[in-house]
Amino acid sequence: MVAPLRHPQTKEAETDMFDLQPPRHISTLQILLQTRSAVRPPGALWLEGDKMSCLGRFSGHARWREIMKRWGPIGLSILVGIGIGAAAVERIHAQAEPPVYYVSEIDVTNLDGYSKEYAPRIQANIKAFGGRILAASTKVASMEGDPPKSRVMIHVWNNIEQIQLWRDSAEFKEIRTVGEKYAKFRGFTVEGLTR
Repeated sequence: MVAPLRHPQTKEAETDMFDLQPPRHISTLQILLQTRSAVRPPGALWLEGDKMSCLGRFSGHARWREIMKRWGPIGLSILVGIGIGAAAVERIHAQAEPPVYYVSEIDVTNLDGYSKEYAPRIQANIKAFGGRILAASTKVASMEGDPPKSRVMIHVWNNIEQIQLWRDSAEFKEIRTVGEKYAKFRGFTVEGLTR
């Protein structure tokens, strides 16, 4: 035989699980309203099929676990989607700013000293400050106007402030003094098109 349940808020006799008669102080309307609510307070009565049940002391934890099993993955996927969207917006914003190209015409007077002492150091310095070298060569051809110097170097930067930071650094100035022993430099910047 099934053990009867005792309603915690009444002094009445035990209520049988299969008896549909609620305690006297709870109306049928209250029971119907409580069956429709999503969250039932502890100690509330409700109908499950043909049985009357009562939430016990620990049922709030069980209900919370049930809610989290159902809605936890959905909430997590929403948060992941928000994070991906924020990263995409940041990347689109970064692409809206046009790159800046730095063009150097270099008249090399001592190719051996330039190649060994200056070129590797300046290339590493450019990369350290965030620039990317696109071209660096002595194979330069003139298409129109005056011929270019014997060597040309082109590198790209995110913005003009990055170039200023690089050129104002102590490392650049030290490396440039070495380079001036072996070459004469002419440099200028060109703002690129929006990506």
